[in-house]
Amino acid sequence: MRYVILMILFGAMLAATGCGTKSPAGAGAVAQPDGVKLYADYSGEAIRLYWNSDVDQTYTIYASESLTGEWRPLEGAVNLPGNDGQMEFTTPKQDGPTRYFRLKVN
Repeated sequence: MRYVILMILFGAMLAATGCGTKSPAGAGAVAQPDGVKLYADYSGEAIRLYWNSDVDQTYTIYASESLTGEWRPLEGAVNLPGNDGQMEFTTPKQDGPTRYFRLKVN
């Protein structure tokens, strides 16, 4: 089981936690050493998360308002089967300045 974590700071920067890159708000990515990358775009009231998948894996997206807080799976984003292509999931923007996303790879 592997995790990729992405942090979104609304109105400032989109920043990756751990290893990865920082990009201007609206686009960004973080990669784990094994090549799994989680990307995000946001505009208005929605956040689009997307990643490249493997057909022999399943994926679950979790969200939290802090790294040490409770991680909850996003409704509709649990055990998504990989398709050997790009997968995406869109979720509404929540109140608060920061939101963390975690992609669980099974």
